[in-house]
Amino acid sequence: MITRCGSLLDHLVGEAGWPARPRALPYGQREGAIPAEARDLFPQLLIGAGFPPTFLAHGDADTTVLPGESQRTYEQLQKAGVRSELRLIPGAAHGFMKAGAPAPEADGVHKEGFEFLARELRK
Repeated sequence: MITRCGSLLDHLVGEAGWPARPRALPYGQREGAIPAEARDLFPQLLIGAGFPPTFLAHGDADTTVLPGESQRTYEQLQKAGVRSELRLIPGAAHGFMKAGAPAPEADGVHKEGFEFLARELRK
């Protein structure tokens, strides 16, 4: 419930109702609406050559955090030369849910994520 109503970000940013303000702006202006003291809460704003290898997984039917966020983050990672992978789960909503239950593909994607992490830790 806390993430649905935005109160977690309200608390972390220190402003009630904060998540609604950037959402009301055109996408290209949203980064500028993030207070300087809260920028570390958004990993996609910190991507550069030294960013750690990253595995992203997202349901393509997610309406809480739009899949485009992971796609843009993946593109930023690739542009910065960061080893990264992106997996989209067809028809899955936030939390990899389909029709109120975990998507059948979720276990496989979690396994891929752990395998990615294990490979990267061995390097």
